[in-house]
Amino acid sequence: MKISRFFIFVALIFCSQFIFAKDISSEIKKNACPLHREVVSDSKSSKSVLVDWPDEIWYYQKVTISPQKFTSPFLKYRLNVLPSETEYDNARIFYVEAAKKFDEIYNLRLRSFWQSKDYAELSEKYDYDKIRQLEFKRFPLYSYYGEKNATEPITPKDEEDLYKDLKPVYKLLEKGSYSRSYNFSTEKNLSVKKLNILLNEVQTVREMGRYLHDKADWEIRNGKFDDAIKTIKTGFALGNHVKQTASNGTFMNVLVGIAINNVMYSQLFHLVSQPDAPNLYPALTQIYVNYKTATDMINGEQEFLFNQIAKRSVLDNIDNAPEEVCKDIFNRLIKVAGDFMDVSYDKYDDRNDAGRQQSFLSSLACLVSYSPALKRLRDRGLSEEEIKSLSVYQVVTPYIVASLLQVYDAMSVEMTFDPWESYDAVKFDDRGTPVYSEYVNPVELLLSQLVIAVRASKIAVRREVQLLDRIKIVEAVRYYAAVHDGKLPESLDAIKELPVPKICPITGKPYNYKVIDGKRIILDFRMGWRGNEEQNNELKPNMRMEIVLE
Repeated sequence: MKISRFFIFVALIFCSQFIFAKDISSEIKKNACPLHREVVSDSKSSKSVLVDWPDEIWYYQKVTISPQKFTSPFLKYRLNVLPSETEYDNARIFYVEAAKKFDEIYNLRLRSFWQSKDYAELSEKYDYDKIRQLEFKRFPLYSYYGEKNATEPITPKDEEDLYKDLKPVYKLLEKGSYSRSYNFSTEKNLSVKKLNILLNEVQTVREMGRYLHDKADWEIRNGKFDDAIKTIKTGFALGNHVKQTASNGTFMNVLVGIAINNVMYSQLFHLVSQPDAPNLYPALTQIYVNYKTATDMINGEQEFLFNQIAKRSVLDNIDNAPEEVCKDIFNRLIKVAGDFMDVSYDKYDDRNDAGRQQSFLSSLACLVSYSPALKRLRDRGLSEEEIKSLSVYQVVTPYIVASLLQVYDAMSVEMTFDPWESYDAVKFDDRGTPVYSEYVNPVELLLSQLVIAVRASKIAVRREVQLLDRIKIVEAVRYYAAVHDGKLPESLDAIKELPVPKICPITGKPYNYKVIDGKRIILDFRMGWRGNEEQNNELKPNMRMEIVLE
């Protein structure tokens, strides 16, 4: 079934925000397997965490830590796979097989319930909430079902049996993590149809990231720290493999890969909040987040789209192109737009009405574009006689292509800037929405999702660096406290024993660090953007992390 890129994008944004929602270590899970200690994460809108923080701070995270020195040997634990450790070429065969095995085990565990009288009666009543609750009882993965459905009581043995059954899935994912790359296809030029198939595959692989998140959570809650670290390492490899495909013209994969990595960071916060948890600072220094991912993404998108339409050299000279070329490019644009929007279109019939029987999209494109296209030609100095001599395709197609190139070029330039610098190069409207083109045009139908996702991906890459920074700060504080008789560093500069991040990768400004009562650290920072705020350089912190030393 073909899935619209818009709905995929919405799903990815939801997934990428998973780490910023309430941590899944809830009261329900406490009843199942007791937590050693809880990481509290919540938003301003929730009443479940009662703390006092300023109005401008709308996200709060509390991490309780204990002093801890490094392990011996220095790199006893690793969170990344070294190139010298890779054993396989392509991770795809393992990840796809793992997803199939996961579905097989899932269906096997749920089959008896789906065939039961209870399921039939609940289906007749449309009581899907109860169905989900009973399904969770048989397949207790919290992130898979959501906590609101996790109301059926489960025991530690229920969870243990589940992860025993899912062991073959993990073995396949672990093998995939020791692969050099994740190659979707050997074809250089992908069609929109094949691209949608690959995007569906990425969504399937994303489910494996959610499984690894829950597996690590279960291992941490049961004191299996070494196993949890191996699981998180496998999760990072999965996320990084998915991000590698950015240059193949599948920018959604950037968001998927980052989302997988983000939920692994959430489990790292969970892990370091446990008493006697190892200090992972040395392992964290080995993690590298590639800023170039965002640039690869937009370059891959351009290569993909232009291969569907025409060579860039042809598009750059579209104003001088004959009618046949303009018509062909117009038809290709409409076809690509139709494929992306899942809108069917009719074949053009040259025998009917001067060869221009158009689909709904082509009619809409001409209707919306024609008037501003005429204005563009007049602005370029063409006379009315010259304009009248042009066909509809020669009027509309250069206008759409010019807008298309303008949008892509602006986004390509923006990718070279740091987030706090890019807003001088890009205009914003009154709502804080980026404006890439001076014309209102139908290209936005094709690129509106892309523009949003490009900016989201750019910030998401920086946000991943910020998550890495924060966990490094936590581990550096644990080490400092261990070697200074339980005292907290008065500032980040006070930590002389090892390098510690000080500058926020999103704002370019120092993290706001403050010690309270000698037992608590407040770290304020900014996450995300609000358009006009950045344009006016109002990059105020809107997030707070509280580190409590026991």
